[in-house]
Amino acid sequence: DYLGLVYMHDIEFVPLGQTIEALKELKLLKDEGIIKNFGVSGYPVDYLRYVTKYVYEKEPSIGPLDSVLSYCNLNLQNRLLKDQSDDWVKDSRLKTINNGSILAMSLLRSQPTHSFHPCSQELRDCADQASKYCEENSVDLADLANRYAIAEWYNQGSTVIGVSSVAEMNSALESYATVKANNG
Repeated sequence: DYLGLVYMHDIEFVPLGQTIEALKELKLLKDEGIIKNFGVSGYPVDYLRYVTKYVYEKEPSIGPLDSVLSYCNLNLQNRLLKDQSDDWVKDSRLKTINNGSILAMSLLRSQPTHSFHPCSQELRDCADQASKYCEENSVDLADLANRYAIAEWYNQGSTVIGVSSVAEMNSALESYATVKANNG
């Protein structure tokens, strides 16, 4: 009868005014009970913080957003989300921040990084070296990256994991179980 959570995705690619107008519509849907929670998702933490604080402080018809999904910002290669999350929640009165793409859009795994990944060749080469090092030490880079990101975000919000196979799903679930067992 309702949607639990609706995100406007990749808001950094549209003008702020369009984002505000769309958030007003989502707020109306929330007021009508069609959705229970709404928020924004995207990559640049600074911009996401700016928008959520702006909406809270300057758009009373919208008010504070319920949730943000930040991707590629808390993983083995980037800790920006972890470093800013506490202040961000306070500044914007967010209910939750969720962490996504903890394998950094395929960068942190043993298979080749997807061709669409916008990283530099230098970073791609570093990821390949990390994967080779892990393999030489009988560790799967994706498993290590999953366990790290889940542990760093444990009890702070959801961790959103994309998978392409049942084996990847099982590996992600094992990583979660390991982290949960270590965190009581």
